[in-house]
Amino acid sequence: MNQERIKLLEDLREAATQLVSYTSYAEIIGAIHHNTNHIRQGCDKVQEINAKIRHMDENKRFKVKARSELTHAKQLEGNVYQFTFGWLEEEEGMYKGEAIWLPNDDTYPQDAPTSIASGDLEAVDD
Repeated sequence: MNQERIKLLEDLREAATQLVSYTSYAEIIGAIHHNTNHIRQGCDKVQEINAKIRHMDENKRFKVKARSELTHAKQLEGNVYQFTFGWLEEEEGMYKGEAIWLPNDDTYPQDAPTSIASGDLEAVDD
């Protein structure tokens, strides 16, 4: 992709994010009276895309810090591994809205979970 196109896409993303901020504020103060569902869906989509862009292709080191005894990450508690961003969880439940990270580390146990939610991970500085 050429540099001019990349710059235009970055500008578009910035403009959309700013528009979402103003729109969300207008919604909070009750200034939006029509098409509220469509406006909210559009704002949510911009936020979702921004979150994906922030995490896209990132490889990070995390220490596993399971938030409860019920989580599937408990068996890895305290260990540090390399992870790659997978997706944002959209399904209802404990992990809704969280980034899901995929192990990308030769030392990661083969019988361990194939993905871990961001709430069970703590960033580690290299």
